[in-house]
Amino acid sequence: METIPAGVYKNQANEGPVKSVGGWVGIGSNMDMDATLVYNMTKAFWDNIAEIHRTAEWMKVITLKTALNEMNIPLHAGAYRYYKEVGVKIPDALIPPEAK
Repeated sequence: METIPAGVYKNQANEGPVKSVGGWVGIGSNMDMDATLVYNMTKAFWDNIAEIHRTAEWMKVITLKTALNEMNIPLHAGAYRYYKEVGVKIPDALIPPEAK
């Protein structure tokens, strides 16, 4: 369960916090996708995170610090390259086989 504070959204009817079902959102790719394309997609996402946060309040919990928290499969080589370049600590289980 997640808590949505009062006043988060325009015209929100509740005057106090509301319990809601929460979930994680992820972006996935096929391992056959071009590594440069996946790198560029990952970079574009993070380069625009301020705009994403501005337009989607609920996504403010998604940061480079929390990005890999719920991952349970290895990253694509392109995404791995991006996260490594920006200094994200990547758990061993998320390192793609081709990068080991």
